[in-house]
Amino acid sequence: MKKTLLSIASLLIASLSFTQSHITNGSFENWDTKSLTPSPDDWETTISEAPTTNAIQRSTDAQMGTYSLRMENVLMPDGDTAMGFAVLGGINDGPGPGIPYSSVVDTLRGFYKYDIAAGDSATMFIILKSGGNMVSQALRKFTGKQNTWTPFSLGTNLPNGVTPDSLILAFASTNVDNEVGRSVGSWLMIDNISLTGPNGVGTPLPNNDFENWTIKTYDDPKGWSSFNQFLVPTGGNPNAEKVTDAAVGSFAVKLSTIVHDDDTIPGALTNGKFDLEKEEFVGGIPFTDLTDTLIGKIKFNLATGDTGGVVIEFMNNGNIIDEAFYAAAGDQNSYTDFEIGFPSTLLAIDSIRVTIYSGDIPGSVVYVDDLKFKENQINVGIDFTPLVTNFKSFPNPVVDHFNLQFDSEISGISTFEVFDINGKQVVANTITTTKGANRFEFDLSDLATGYYNYSFITKNNIVNGKLVIAD
Repeated sequence: MKKTLLSIASLLIASLSFTQSHITNGSFENWDTKSLTPSPDDWETTISEAPTTNAIQRSTDAQMGTYSLRMENVLMPDGDTAMGFAVLGGINDGPGPGIPYSSVVDTLRGFYKYDIAAGDSATMFIILKSGGNMVSQALRKFTGKQNTWTPFSLGTNLPNGVTPDSLILAFASTNVDNEVGRSVGSWLMIDNISLTGPNGVGTPLPNNDFENWTIKTYDDPKGWSSFNQFLVPTGGNPNAEKVTDAAVGSFAVKLSTIVHDDDTIPGALTNGKFDLEKEEFVGGIPFTDLTDTLIGKIKFNLATGDTGGVVIEFMNNGNIIDEAFYAAAGDQNSYTDFEIGFPSTLLAIDSIRVTIYSGDIPGSVVYVDDLKFKENQINVGIDFTPLVTNFKSFPNPVVDHFNLQFDSEISGISTFEVFDINGKQVVANTITTTKGANRFEFDLSDLATGYYNYSFITKNNIVNGKLVIAD
């Protein structure tokens, strides 16, 4: 899961850009509480790898009690088929350490229902261990359909005279050896699992009747994604946190590099997304401006030799073509201003991705607040209601007259300005917009042929564009 921030580069000047000069919630005032799929207590399930999947379901079709566990093969957004699985004792590229269990048992029992497609096979297996070594194992694969609750039993193969100290128990809605025959829609339901032996029923298994479920939640800043979505389902603590230690407003974001399941997990927050399978950041927000500066406030306590900070990746057609960053090292105990200028070599971009990073060494911490773009001074983070929509400009190139057409949510005073390539203002018009559809025509016939920038400024919008005056 650990991933170094990617490099970044740049793109091509469009003749018009509707400026996406804000990144939702760069002030980190607005947070969403996100709920994960319900997960059975004590069992590790598919949810630990795919938090939003419905491969694991809490079913009210129970053999006894209120709930049972349903596992199903489901199609994932990337086209892969995820299996439903549930494990006691852990499994990660092989058997885990197991849960403590010292009863002498010879049979695994329970109730199941299933509908497994031809060529596919559901799986159950049990491993008993002693002193860290496996002392017995048993596996069953089955296919076909069983629509009513039916008892099952599987011998444990525990040798006579051997007492285990731990066990691993697993169920899956498909073949766990490989993906051959894995079919979307194959499902398996289980309930009331137990172990029996010469002395009767063994020590009850944790949550063996699937009556206890937890819906885990975590908070992320609105418009941003963090590693919380992967940490929380696997029992980890969030490492992107809402804190009241803010430079501006009520909240800021705190990112911490932590250790979880023997892995170092950096604090990372992005306005794109994180692809767990590819182990890289993807996506971003539409953005076409080529000249600006991202500014904000930051403080940090970074371990010796560690580096954190903020990086902007500039993209075109999904490809990273340039980058700019602010690198932090050492300690900065109070908020300080930082800025990241856009590279002067940018030619054309269609999107950007901003990522904040707390470094690679456990214990490193970064706080960030009040992100905004310097040129337009639009706060990157405060939720912002667009008051101008359906914006169009034409013609371009311009011979004499230039038109702006848009819908406005309010009436008010707006400004249309044109600047030459040296930044000198050559046109300034004040207009009155009305609620609803608007169209304005501007006479630019006095301007010399060449390239110009324009700004259309309303109460809550800035639209920046480029235009060409032709003969």
